[in-house]
Amino acid sequence: MDRFKLPSWARDPQLDNAALVVMKGGKQIGKISRVSKNRAVVFGRNKSFADVILQHPSISRQHAVILHGKSGNMYVMDLKSSHGSFVNKRRLKPESREPLFDGDIIRFGGSSREYMCHLSYDGKSRKRRAESSGDKRSKKKRKKVKKEKEKTTEEAGENVGCCHLLVKHKDSRRPSSWKEEEITRTAEEAVTMIKEYKKEIEGSDDVEAKFKELASKNSDCNSHSRGGDLGKFKKGKMQKPFEECAFALKVGELSDPVDTASGVHLIYRTS
Repeated sequence: MDRFKLPSWARDPQLDNAALVVMKGGKQIGKISRVSKNRAVVFGRNKSFADVILQHPSISRQHAVILHGKSGNMYVMDLKSSHGSFVNKRRLKPESREPLFDGDIIRFGGSSREYMCHLSYDGKSRKRRAESSGDKRSKKKRKKVKKEKEKTTEEAGENVGCCHLLVKHKDSRRPSSWKEEEITRTAEEAVTMIKEYKKEIEGSDDVEAKFKELASKNSDCNSHSRGGDLGKFKKGKMQKPFEECAFALKVGELSDPVDTASGVHLIYRTS
């Protein structure tokens, strides 16, 4: 067996604080921070081929790899393992890169250990590295360049800013949240709840403030701590139904219920 070779699209990590939190039996037993430092981190059973050694008998010598791309996304790719790699209980197609989102659960083979993806492990927002290690510009100048770049991107219509309120149900990919260990409501009940929240928000004198108030109390997403604020994002960063709705909204407009694998969303476009 040959050692894993980096694909041509792999790049240096751009997420400074990313980590995989190792879970077993619902409890954290460790974390893997090197995924934010290396272009590739190989998981497997054989120490001659793998960077992270997994002991379960269902694990292949080179089982899977965490990689980074040009866009800054982090990916997981199964390396033709015998017993498969899974993201949110869905088996991955061998040697096909799968983009990872905050909160995604990775599992390798038949092991009971789960690896929760945190794109900002220490609580800070996603932070891109400088364009090159030799970049000697001052912090103030870098901020100015960043603002000018963001302004240009916004004018080109490539970025949107949104808040969302998520209601999960029993068929969501992860039917639990910071509020409830096990969510048992139906998808229909989740839609009804979203419609009720929308009605309450639309009846408020300050739509944005009311949205953030309800999201902070009721959203099943970790963004509830920010009033549901997701910041600005480009196309390709969110699940397709969410993205299509967000980019179709006008600034200050509320969506109808939006169904994704995560649950049912109410979206408010902020910019």
